[in-house]
Amino acid sequence: MSEPHAGAALHRLLTIMTRLRDPQAGCPWDKSQTFDSIAPCTLEETYEVLDAIARRDFGDLRAELGDLLFATVNLSRHLGQTAEVALQQANRKFERRFRQVEAIIDAQGLTLTQASLE
Repeated sequence: MSEPHAGAALHRLLTIMTRLRDPQAGCPWDKSQTFDSIAPCTLEETYEVLDAIARRDFGDLRAELGDLLFATVNLSRHLGQTAEVALQQANRKFERRFRQVEAIIDAQGLTLTQASLE
């Protein structure tokens, strides 16, 4: 599934965060955030995602996923890691896992579509 506007949306999110954390003109609350103050917000957003799933409220889930993404990007920025680098690292990790799954399936003489959940 291709998302041609995902880069633009991520860029907009980073622009908003940069403005909120600007040393001179930024929001005092955003500028004062630390890992310790962001962690509970990230956990709260995670619980809200899980709650929306449990309720099968997929409209609410869409909104909560955005909130969780915002919290995750916020943590990355506090770490000094760019969103691009974080996504590249995640891609490498999941590609490595997928290659391992493919190798296991291939060793069984199966194709991906022939594989079972076991």
